[in-house]
Amino acid sequence: MSATSTCEIDADLIQKIKDFRFAKNESGNAAFVLQIDRKTLKIVEDEVYDDISLEDLIEELPENTPRFIILSYEVS
Repeated sequence: MSATSTCEIDADLIQKIKDFRFAKNESGNAAFVLQIDRKTLKIVEDEVYDDISLEDLIEELPENTPRFIILSYEVS
């Protein structure tokens, strides 16, 4: 039995995600926002936010289009 995937992720995007995960964010919170390109069924980068609060991030995101968020935050 073979496994099927719904969406693809480019190797370049995977590397960007790894770089984001291991980056030292001295400014506090950071967010890497991804979305699905419906035409190609690929996960693509939407926006990268540096030094953003969760409230501001919520305001920036569209209400009717799903997004995937990788969040890096400072633990107090």
